[in-house]
Amino acid sequence: ARVHALSAIRTLDELGDVESAIHSARRSLEIARAANASPGVHLLFAARALGEALFRAGRPEEALAALAELDTFTRATGLPPIMAVTTLARVYMLTGRFVEIEQLARSRSSPRRGIRSARSRPSSSSRPRRAAGPFSCANA
Repeated sequence: ARVHALSAIRTLDELGDVESAIHSARRSLEIARAANASPGVHLLFAARALGEALFRAGRPEEALAALAELDTFTRATGLPPIMAVTTLARVYMLTGRFVEIEQLARSRSSPRRGIRSARSRPSSSSRPRRAAGPFSCANA
């Protein structure tokens, strides 16, 4: 499944035949569904490629439906579909879906599990101090 998805992305990156990219991306999704594969990187690549290809083919509603597959990945893994955010933002912008762009921006800027926010970092007073040498900022 991943090979077909990456083939579709490469076709798009090289400004190749859009219909060929659509076929490869759809084939990737079909293979993953037939194998009962859990949502993974193949889904990110395939949904991104399919959405991009359909949008380039002048089928924005189908592109949005294809990109909605990314929600499946997020629900299953709890991770944002970072590899497809630029495609999502571009399609939302060019189709006038400004509310979705704002929601996308808010969802991507919130702290995620496993990433420490500025509040959870140790304060500067609890960090070890560095020696003030001749080239340190302390002497500036």
